[in-house]
Amino acid sequence: MKLLLYLLPLLFVQQTAQLQSGRISGQIRDTAGRPVSGVRVFAIAVQTDVVGVRAGTEILNSISLTDRDGRFLLEDVPPGRYRIGAGSPGSPVYYPGGTAAERGTIVTMAAGQPVANIDFTFTFLSKPNELWGTVGLDDGTPLPADLPRKTQFILSSARQHWVTGPFTRQQGVFFFKSMDLEEFDFSVAPPLGYYVKSATYGNVDLTRARLNLAGGLNETELRVVLTKTRPQGVPAGVRVSGRVTSWKLGVPNLELRALVTVLDRTPNVTTIVADVEPRADGSFQIEGVPPGQYTLRLPLLRSAAQSLTFDVAGTDVVNLDLNLVTSGSGPFMPIPVQLRKDSITPIKGNVDVVGPVPGFEILFTPTRPNGPAPQSVKVSGKEFSIPLPEAEYRASISGLPTGYAVVSVSAGPLQLSEPFLVTGKGIADRFTGLPILNRPGGGGPATSVGITVKLRTSEP
Repeated sequence: MKLLLYLLPLLFVQQTAQLQSGRISGQIRDTAGRPVSGVRVFAIAVQTDVVGVRAGTEILNSISLTDRDGRFLLEDVPPGRYRIGAGSPGSPVYYPGGTAAERGTIVTMAAGQPVANIDFTFTFLSKPNELWGTVGLDDGTPLPADLPRKTQFILSSARQHWVTGPFTRQQGVFFFKSMDLEEFDFSVAPPLGYYVKSATYGNVDLTRARLNLAGGLNETELRVVLTKTRPQGVPAGVRVSGRVTSWKLGVPNLELRALVTVLDRTPNVTTIVADVEPRADGSFQIEGVPPGQYTLRLPLLRSAAQSLTFDVAGTDVVNLDLNLVTSGSGPFMPIPVQLRKDSITPIKGNVDVVGPVPGFEILFTPTRPNGPAPQSVKVSGKEFSIPLPEAEYRASISGLPTGYAVVSVSAGPLQLSEPFLVTGKGIADRFTGLPILNRPGGGGPATSVGITVKLRTSEP
């Protein structure tokens, strides 16, 4: 079975009452100077200047479409520094008109001050198969601040499985990236207390019918409406309660989350459905949990021994006991994955592209202090290999010739533009430390996943 990536849910910016958001406007033209309509333009927050964004991260914020004159307006942009991109978020063209992020001009947004005349040239590449959508509430109010990171949208077929989430709470925009077009099951995994009121694709009701994309994509968007009103026939859910031992009240960044497996065929895919803050004595209680399989764990889990998996049926689940072990005599912290700096793991990869493979370089940059030196590999054929010291990395590609663009860099379900672990067992999930494996049908042995670099070429 062909294993394709899914998008991890994207981060979002929390808007505060003390700081005024602003607008960014401009115009997109092609290389002949003609206005380009119907192109998506987005602001990408960089570094630490944007409220709610931690150091070294880049996140999508506001997004809009150019009108018939090529003009765009990005609204609800919090103060901070941004790169402005156009086209596909997977391979954007950056203001003032290049494909390399580091060459893009950074735009500074002051509190409440509009930024105008962000005009740049858009270079057309082949259009990827990206399916876009929006999510909102039935009463028309903005999405709650924590709802985007707890809401996931799932497309699934016999060959593919995709998971994504909304960019921001202001707009509720989401998209599925560069898929093979066929017939899918579409489902929504909202947090506790929310229900799907409707999910449509044009005039197709996706709560009753499958999503058939075999005929190709157009400008139709998925539209999802959530509600807090429980539909008739949907059970109210039960109470889940228990106690955390070794819990210390008031320790920052320590919380419990409930996660639920969204599809049986992909047991490693989970979605956050609730945040839980234990009381001073370590006891906790969660109301309205529907039937399913769940896991309680720390948000920055580094040890599978610090999680608790349980099933919910039609009755309350009580007396759960989760033991959080401290590490040494220092502060109360999750136990980290033990990485050996002297251990080298060979990682294999392949390139997915129509036609000849262009020469390029993959850079693996460690994300943690005191990590190994950055590692790189020059790729010129369909297959490659690189020995990587055990560490947490983020992958990036450079040196692609004109006419090629990156669709994705993945390892199984992991998008390697996000941090990932390399352990002695191969590429692993950075939250659990568990290796990502290919599990072939027919009972064959599981093997470590490799890296897949998917490229596309310009239209002739």
